[in-house]
Amino acid sequence: MMDLVLLALLVLNSTALWPLNRWAMMRDARTECLGMVLTATLAIGAAAVSFAMGKPLLVGPALLWGAVAGIAYAVGFILIIFYCLKIGPVGPTVTINNMGLLGPVVLDLVLYSGGKAIAPLTWVGLLATFLALVLMGWGHQAQAGVAPVTRRWALWVVVGWGFSALSMGSQFLSSHYAPEAPFAFVVSMSVVAFVILSAVSAAKGHRHLRREEVIAGGVTGLMMVFGIPVTLILLTRLSAAVVFPVTVAGPAVLMLLIGHALLKERLSPMGWTASVLGVAGLVLLSLR
Repeated sequence: MMDLVLLALLVLNSTALWPLNRWAMMRDARTECLGMVLTATLAIGAAAVSFAMGKPLLVGPALLWGAVAGIAYAVGFILIIFYCLKIGPVGPTVTINNMGLLGPVVLDLVLYSGGKAIAPLTWVGLLATFLALVLMGWGHQAQAGVAPVTRRWALWVVVGWGFSALSMGSQFLSSHYAPEAPFAFVVSMSVVAFVILSAVSAAKGHRHLRREEVIAGGVTGLMMVFGIPVTLILLTRLSAAVVFPVTVAGPAVLMLLIGHALLKERLSPMGWTASVLGVAGLVLLSLR
């Protein structure tokens, strides 16, 4: 029973960060400043949790792949995906971001399949993910009452998806080459992302943090610090075939529903089709 409670809390935790950051972005929070607070909080929190759990922080492969992920996280997630939260619908943005799961799946198939044939469910998941991206980009329109799935949003969210795939792929490689140091990866990723975002903020001449940036960035960082050890605990007590589909697809489903019911985002039929295909692809790829 406790495992299911933890799983539910993890899904709610991963879901809550999206409306929180949408709230900040709609109040003119600057993505780079919000990201600075987020990554600083995450770096400090992850280092503290690593120390408490006795996990190493100075592990070469984890630091290397964490640095790669930090570049992808700063540019793709903070600067691009958060921008997409401001200019487009929340539910599809979350779905496409989480479809970055395709990155580690492809790496696993290419590098570690051992010559085995790709399972039918994996093929279906890959096809569903590809169709979701195509339909989401193709289905932009400007009807009254329909969420703004514009050409600009479609372009940027697909670019953000590419960086998401790179970030998740880097995490996969780190878990393969340095499984004993999950927090070293997170700390490295956070520090590199913080440096990039600080440089962007300085280049734009930002001198002070706004209230929305501190609230959203700090709370999101704490949410992520909570999510990391809980995920590790659940993977030792539940099957990965349960944990990954629920934690990856769950927030996407909930945000589609929240966007429709609370944020009044009425997607076009093609937008809904793309979103459902994206969620289905996430589930199938997680089950492989």
